[in-house]
Amino acid sequence: IRWLDSYLCGRSHRIRINTVLSSLPDVTCGIPLSFLLGPYLFVLYCHDIRPLLPETFTFSYADDINEVLSFHNYMSISEFETQIMSEYDKISDWALSNKMYLNINKTRAIIFTKKTHNVNISLPFPLVDQMKLLGVTFSSNLSWSSHFQNLYSNCSLRVVILRILKTYVSHDDVWTIFESHIESLLLYSAPLFGKLNGISLSLSQRIFRRAKRLSHLC
Repeated sequence: IRWLDSYLCGRSHRIRINTVLSSLPDVTCGIPLSFLLGPYLFVLYCHDIRPLLPETFTFSYADDINEVLSFHNYMSISEFETQIMSEYDKISDWALSNKMYLNINKTRAIIFTKKTHNVNISLPFPLVDQMKLLGVTFSSNLSWSSHFQNLYSNCSLRVVILRILKTYVSHDDVWTIFESHIESLLLYSAPLFGKLNGISLSLSQRIFRRAKRLSHLC
């Protein structure tokens, strides 16, 4: 504890713009950046985030916090709105008490359902049809089509770059680039998708075949 205390306390910072330096105030909160201990200390800093309701599931990555709430058939829309706002207010209170700022401009809500009718709820942040989380595009209708459309566009650009590089680098280097920059994208989060529909499967197979032909792998 004393070692961490000596690491965190007694720090100051200043801003430099061209040749002008700001004053040197003390750093009284937060985690120092660009240090190996930084990510571990930030995890400790946020470890006590807890949902208000036991059925709410909370997960986070770095400074992104996500909550999953269940909408039950016995609940009314107003009750669901109240549940969402209660969880949001609890996180807001936690952020304020820990001298952090919850950016409502980056806050989004999405409702996952197979039903075709819209669920109209009133929230202080947007209700969206798609949301990207850790590189995966989630759609409200539980389809992966949008994710694979984005993946196809991203990989297609990399295939074009691979085609250009093919002239200048060895076959082994082409293979390494293919594995690290294209195949890794196609395999990323693969267990999450389960059984793909025809469109998603076709897109992933098309980009994979194109890249493999460039690498002389088939």
